[in-house]
Amino acid sequence: SRSYVDTAAVLTGDAGLAASIDFICADVSSLDRSEFDAAYTIHVQMNVEDKVAFYTDIANRLRRGARLAIFEVCRNGAEDAPLPLPWSIDGGDSFLVTPDDLLGAIEDVGFESVEWVDETGWIMEWFDGLGTRLAEAGTAATLPALLDDGPTRMLNFAAALSDGTLSIHRGVFTRS
Repeated sequence: SRSYVDTAAVLTGDAGLAASIDFICADVSSLDRSEFDAAYTIHVQMNVEDKVAFYTDIANRLRRGARLAIFEVCRNGAEDAPLPLPWSIDGGDSFLVTPDDLLGAIEDVGFESVEWVDETGWIMEWFDGLGTRLAEAGTAATLPALLDDGPTRMLNFAAALSDGTLSIHRGVFTRS
């Protein structure tokens, strides 16, 4: 989403790395190259309604044997997480699926699973130490500070992870 690309640019600039990386907000199908060695998504698919089309477009831009790595939020049942969330203010652009449905969509388009891991426990440990790290860092360039209603969005996200409504999954796949 545009807001996350803009946030990435701000954080990269604040880290002094702006000359090393470019961010673009584009549909993957608009990229001309088709022989990339790898691709990764971090908290992307929850804003993508058609998972099969999305991962097909990624597969079509990777050479055979290339790797796809993902780190994505999933819902664990029918219950929705409380809004707002880091990726959605009103839910109109949130398309969460279960871990099984996400894995199935990726495998259905020709990726072979190398690894599929629930990382929710690790993320909860990260949230536990977040306040201390932010206070010690003394910087305003944080995701909660850069998003509209950012603190509420992050608190709702942490609560939904804690109560099991949401989970975070890491996967590695090979394009067949």
